[in-house]
Amino acid sequence: MIMHKSGLRVKERGLFGKVKMDFMGGTVDVLPYAKMAVALLEKDERVSAKALAKTFKERGGKNVLKRDNPFDLDFHRVNALIERMINWLQFVHRLEQAKDPDVVAARPLVRIKVDAAPCERTLAMDGKIMPASDVPLLPYPECPLGRCLISIRTLGKRDIEKLAD
Repeated sequence: MIMHKSGLRVKERGLFGKVKMDFMGGTVDVLPYAKMAVALLEKDERVSAKALAKTFKERGGKNVLKRDNPFDLDFHRVNALIERMINWLQFVHRLEQAKDPDVVAARPLVRIKVDAAPCERTLAMDGKIMPASDVPLLPYPECPLGRCLISIRTLGKRDIEKLAD
């Protein structure tokens, strides 16, 4: 399981059904990520996005243990959904960092590396270099797999000069 060294810390239950947590130094609403994860399930697998987000928050983003699995799904399946949520949260966090004006001034471009089992559209992005502002949020709503992940690496002037050679 990929975890930030400081781990996830529960912060608060938000208004309007939001589930807020501390994540990598900021507060995020994990409910949209839970909705994306639940969309990956088969039609016969029923899990409420709110219940998944609440479990994610209560467990601090860590795996659900067999004995405390609140769902009718196998706990391995629930853990896979939680890991997917963490990967999406980390991607969004890194992309926000890359878009910071101070970072853009020093490292104006990013290189995309495609991770886990991508669809054709995501695979076509592998190795591309672009401004961070042009990097799409994943997964694409129309992605047939729903599990595409990419990582980004910011590139400074020296990196760009090396690539030009």
